[in-house]
Amino acid sequence: MTTESELKLRVNPEHFAQLKRELRPYQITKPVTRRLHNVYFDTPALDLHKRKMALRLRRVGGKWLQTLKGGGSVVAGLHQRDEEEIEVPDGRLDLVSLKEALPDDAFLHCIRENLQPLFATDFHRTSYTIDWQGASIEVCLDRGEVRMNEQFEPINEVEMELVSGESVKLFELAFSLLDTLPFELEMVSKAEKGFRLVTNFVPKPVKAEMPRETGELSVGLQASIWSSLMHLQGNLHGAIEGKDPEFLHQMRVALRRLRVLLRICEKMHADITLSALRAFAASLGARLGQLREWDVFIAQIEASNLGASGKRAMSAYAESKRRDIFAGLPFIDIQRLLLRFVIWMDGEYWDSARKCEQPISKFASRYLQKLHRRYQHARHQRKDIDQLHVLRIEAKKLRYGSELFSGLYDVRRVRKYLEALGQVQDALGEIHDIVVAKRLIGEMILPRRKKILTDFEIEMDLLLSKKLKAFKRHVSAFDRIPVFWK
Repeated sequence: MTTESELKLRVNPEHFAQLKRELRPYQITKPVTRRLHNVYFDTPALDLHKRKMALRLRRVGGKWLQTLKGGGSVVAGLHQRDEEEIEVPDGRLDLVSLKEALPDDAFLHCIRENLQPLFATDFHRTSYTIDWQGASIEVCLDRGEVRMNEQFEPINEVEMELVSGESVKLFELAFSLLDTLPFELEMVSKAEKGFRLVTNFVPKPVKAEMPRETGELSVGLQASIWSSLMHLQGNLHGAIEGKDPEFLHQMRVALRRLRVLLRICEKMHADITLSALRAFAASLGARLGQLREWDVFIAQIEASNLGASGKRAMSAYAESKRRDIFAGLPFIDIQRLLLRFVIWMDGEYWDSARKCEQPISKFASRYLQKLHRRYQHARHQRKDIDQLHVLRIEAKKLRYGSELFSGLYDVRRVRKYLEALGQVQDALGEIHDIVVAKRLIGEMILPRRKKILTDFEIEMDLLLSKKLKAFKRHVSAFDRIPVFWK
């Protein structure tokens, strides 16, 4: 099998002409347009798909090509997969050729007996080759659809496949286009779109899957940063659609984790680009936080004891404010951040960082102890709500740091510590949401509805008192949990 590396971009078709103009100075072959019809096969139980494999027949002119793709990864729109392609003269699957790629005899027998066509992709592709800073890149503009019976999903995307050179050049090219060509890094392949039709897939918010740190510090930090980038990008499209506020919340979590990881990187080896990335992530997080405040506020209104007319009046105002903020969110800057991160991750920073490498166990224990001391200092300084906000921030840092290095320590001790810390953090989050709600109440303008606002504020005050009592219990419980890194 060969390995292909291609960057996929989701582009509005009205921008295809603009893209062609932008790339014309680098073009080294003439554009060729073809219609590509593909039929994808699998068993009714989707045995190939479960093994992250895809089998297709593609008609190109008068020829048929059989392609088996498998393995690989998707990071920030870069799809890297193993691929085996052969020509089949009669347009039928050549099952004999699968034996080498599928050495498991029992699995191969299952495939042979149960394969059937599931869905098709049909699109026009305009392709040509460019030379970008020494890298040869095939650019493909695809427009058509994925279809299963009467269901279909449109295809409007650009594929940039690396022919020769470094894969980072794909990202540098995309970054250079972003100022004039809006696009979204595409994580979902055409085949995956088809399988989503087959399974009636409904996108759900993606939660973090932080790798357990056990190896070298620099290697672990790289793995954790990639994981956080995947967490961020995995929720981006859902956030753009704006249907479920949890997508946005998970993006904010990913940005906070990235900032913590970059802060650790700065302790290992300072870097100008690193500092700029951390500031950029903080700025984006703050912008997303403004929308998150209104999302939570709307949920608080719906859960309140206000009458129906009062809820309608407050919700209408809050929804209007939310729409205004959503319209101004810098989603294009999220694409820019992802691309900047990928380019930085492939740069010289990590070679320099490895020269400053130190034993991970020593670094982790000192780092966690410092975070714990800062949490304890904020814990004992708390005298008012503002101090609780400082404590909330320190609790987050302590939790993220503990999760990052958890793989170095006893699982049971770590779990007990994180569960107790999580309860403190959740309680602080609920208190913060109520404080924000009281601030937003003060910003609302509801003529002849002052009583509604007063009643809601009284309800928030009562809820705050209740949450403060619960917080004290959780803090006392966490104080009794021994740290796991000693």
